[in-house]
Amino acid sequence: MRSKEPLQCCRNKALTYALLRRAARFKVSDEGLGTKQDFQKAFYWYEKAAVQGDASAAYNLGNIYRDGRVVLKNEAKWAQAMQTSAKLGNPAAQFNVALMYTTGEYVAKDLSKAFEWLDKAAEGGDLMARVNTAIALATGSGVKVNLPGA
Repeated sequence: MRSKEPLQCCRNKALTYALLRRAARFKVSDEGLGTKQDFQKAFYWYEKAAVQGDASAAYNLGNIYRDGRVVLKNEAKWAQAMQTSAKLGNPAAQFNVALMYTTGEYVAKDLSKAFEWLDKAAEGGDLMARVNTAIALATGSGVKVNLPGA
């Protein structure tokens, strides 16, 4: 008898994708998607997709908390959403988490952890993370100086 686990995994991914698509329809203007812009509905669907473990949804949810358009501005929830999204592999969130560790905002200042997150974000393709990783390697910020690696 075949295992149902791979099928369940595909169903979960399809559900998450559908939730994310629905959120995106409400986030953007109605110029191309046929849906009237509604940030409250976008928030609702991003929240559902984030609970399913979607990195982009968690990132977008965090930005809604930061902007304070739909919900009261809550930077602590923004930071939490960025950390969740970063752990799920979102390079932009990984860069934001690196900045948190660099400045000591929302987390204890730790340049070594900042470099780890910068490196992950750079590996994921975040351009600013690549630039900052090179600077950290050249200056020894959170990592041993490595000029050839910079």
